[in-house]
Amino acid sequence: MNETTKWGIFFFGGNIILGGTTDFRTMFSLNVYVGVIGSLGLLLKLPLIIAKGSTDILTNLAILMPADMDETILYKLLNMIDVVLIWQTVLLAMGFVIIYDWQQKKANRLVTGIWVLVITVYGAYLALR
Repeated sequence: MNETTKWGIFFFGGNIILGGTTDFRTMFSLNVYVGVIGSLGLLLKLPLIIAKGSTDILTNLAILMPADMDETILYKLLNMIDVVLIWQTVLLAMGFVIIYDWQQKKANRLVTGIWVLVITVYGAYLALR
């Protein structure tokens, strides 16, 4: 899923489904702030990539599984849940609290619900392939 689609879903979920009101500029600003964390994550991985000589660096939950299970659906789903993604998700929920003036619980439900939906759809896609 590309970034534009992801942020469109969050914008739709916040404004239409949960009845918040914000404009594109504010949502774009939140996108930029959360995106900086992705860049920091890449900078943190860079020394590991250089040391190993490969871009095959695991900083996600797939590290908990044996290496020979890298073709299983569970491995691929766990590979999606990265430490940086968790950090970004927490920041995103905090950003929704600020831009929509919501309670933290409501923002957490929106962000968690959308990520569960994305992972479920991706898991179904992997199962049908």
